[in-house]
Amino acid sequence: MLSRVHYGESPLITRLRWLPYIEIIVGSLFVLIGYIGFSYIKRSEQSNIWVGWLAKLHTNWHSPVESDGLD
Repeated sequence: MLSRVHYGESPLITRLRWLPYIEIIVGSLFVLIGYIGFSYIKRSEQSNIWVGWLAKLHTNWHSPVESDGLD
């Protein structure tokens, strides 16, 4: 059996050294995509509220004023 001299780290250890950085990047991307999605949903809801409010205003603006029954 031949003995081997170890000169440095194995390729597996070298690749595993990058694992924490890759996990941080993937986690950060997940949080960023979630934040962007939440912001988009919030902005869309606010826009829909304004559209509904303006439609109601338009309807009320163009409808005749109801009498109070005293005429």
